[in-house]
Amino acid sequence: MKKALKKHTPENCGPLAEVRQAVKDLMDKSSHIDKLEEAFLCLSKSIATLVEANKWLQRAVLGLYGLLGSLLFGGIAFALWR
Repeated sequence: MKKALKKHTPENCGPLAEVRQAVKDLMDKSSHIDKLEEAFLCLSKSIATLVEANKWLQRAVLGLYGLLGSLLFGGIAFALWR
């Protein structure tokens, strides 16, 4: 009999129970949101790293073009000088 009374207390049924379940569900979802937020922060850091690496790669390619241009110009100048 006590178990039956305990099952039907206002804390376990009715609108209060629905509110508690909603709060519990919200708390569960907030932990997922926190995990998603961490994942997006990690992703944004990775993208920033890739952008920085891309800048350095562009500088290196431009440097190689400059070096090749200098060698070509120097070769032409040397050929004309001889």
